[in-house]
Amino acid sequence: MIENITNEKIKWKYNKNIRTADHCYYVSNIHKAKQLLGWEPKIGLKEGLTDIIDWSEKNINTIRKLYE
Repeated sequence: MIENITNEKIKWKYNKNIRTADHCYYVSNIHKAKQLLGWEPKIGLKEGLTDIIDWSEKNINTIRKLYE
């Protein structure tokens, strides 16, 4: 989906130094939030990804400073 939004092929980078206890991926499920809190997302996945990609592109210099 990200490749479709950006019209670019993703260049994956893997951290070879990952520790045994580190998570390699995350899976989210909003069922519990809906059940306990009555919460539901206001925007869909594609719109949310588009928003974060746009924000990241506009703030790339700030993001880079975090990883210096």
